[in-house]
Amino acid sequence: MVGRIQTIQDAAAAIVTPAFREAIPGTPAERQAAALRLLQHASAVLVRGAWWQRNRHSTPAPADDFALAFKKHLQPAVKIPDATFDLAVGAVTADQAWVKAYQDFFSSPLQGFSLASPGGTTAGVDQFGVTRVTATSTATIQAQKTIFDYAKQADPQGWSTTVPETYHLTYYFDPGSLPILPSTLLDPTPLPRSNPPPPPPLPPFFEDADIAWMPGMPITESRNVLNIDEFKVDPSTVTIEYSLYESLTIAVLGATSQAGIDSDNGGASVVLQPGHGAVPGVVTVTTSKNLRFSEAAPFPVEMNLLALPFLRYWLSLVTSFSALG
Repeated sequence: MVGRIQTIQDAAAAIVTPAFREAIPGTPAERQAAALRLLQHASAVLVRGAWWQRNRHSTPAPADDFALAFKKHLQPAVKIPDATFDLAVGAVTADQAWVKAYQDFFSSPLQGFSLASPGGTTAGVDQFGVTRVTATSTATIQAQKTIFDYAKQADPQGWSTTVPETYHLTYYFDPGSLPILPSTLLDPTPLPRSNPPPPPPLPPFFEDADIAWMPGMPITESRNVLNIDEFKVDPSTVTIEYSLYESLTIAVLGATSQAGIDSDNGGASVVLQPGHGAVPGVVTVTTSKNLRFSEAAPFPVEMNLLALPFLRYWLSLVTSFSALG
């Protein structure tokens, strides 16, 4: 990120990093539009929080300080124009303010632009409020790369190395620490890293991860215990599936609470198709993630609204890089 960001357009320019350029197809203008739409979604959520600031009266809402907390946390790096919050004028509920902001943002020529990896991304929210995202990317197999290279890349123990922007700590730990850790504020003691991974049943797995507004600006940091339900390597495929065992702590814009996530599961698959003669081989990577923040999380409504665009963007990046090697 270069220079001070004054407007949402400046922020859109800053988010078009080399990683973004790799993951999002199209011209520079189209990539800029994709980044702007991502930030527009976040701003519409801010409008919802701003509505509470102006209209909460004697009935505070759980998320009434979201807009101020967001701006305070990111200042002076990001300034959302005050005019953005005027979009809430006339709304009689916070959700109506959010919808009004969307109607204004997406009446622009950017309407219909899709954040997607080259292979495609599907995203939505089910009837239970769980955000579900699946991304697929196909690329030419890099020279000399084997299924074991992709397996090493997919190994959860290495997530903090392969995706350090998101994962700070990732490791298996002694199952004797379960079902209750000594304190949810303490990280469990890691087991020595095993290469290849330990045989099933796999030990419980600890992750410390964040969702970032843009590189270096995390919105959330969460510490979770996961079940690695499957990690399987065949001659031409890698499969991994995981599910949430326990949400330990979550921090949102500096506000920390215990628990905070009540649904978190997903997985990934890698399929190699060998080349023939002059025809190169190809690799197809498919990833999925399903996530919902609980009422225990700070600003749960806002976090669930933000989950869709941020997971869509993040999973597109991860999937594309995994395929590109």
